[in-house]
Amino acid sequence: MGALRCLQRSKTSKFNQIKMYVYGVKETGKTLLWNYNINKPCQHYLIAALLEAKLRAKMCIVKKGDYYCEFNLTELMINYIGKSFFYGDYFFKVLVLSKKGNIMCLYFDPKFKKIN
Repeated sequence: MGALRCLQRSKTSKFNQIKMYVYGVKETGKTLLWNYNINKPCQHYLIAALLEAKLRAKMCIVKKGDYYCEFNLTELMINYIGKSFFYGDYFFKVLVLSKKGNIMCLYFDPKFKKIN
């Protein structure tokens, strides 16, 4: 389980783009494994539902406010990268953008380990 606290300090904003980056983490540093851009987030099957449920965003518009969201990180990871992945340490960066700039950023560093 994970949680996100988001302060939307600017005026009401429309989500125009979401950028996701996944890095592999080793002792020597981070390596970009893949990036994913969603140019119309409210037309994306999973993102649209999350934005509406967690941030009360209607038509991709979120009002100014303080939002606290709980979500199952394991479930989100499986929805995005499936059940087939390599064990190890990763770093995820998610940027939610409007035409005016960043609305929010999310960083998390999951560690995938084999369960005996």
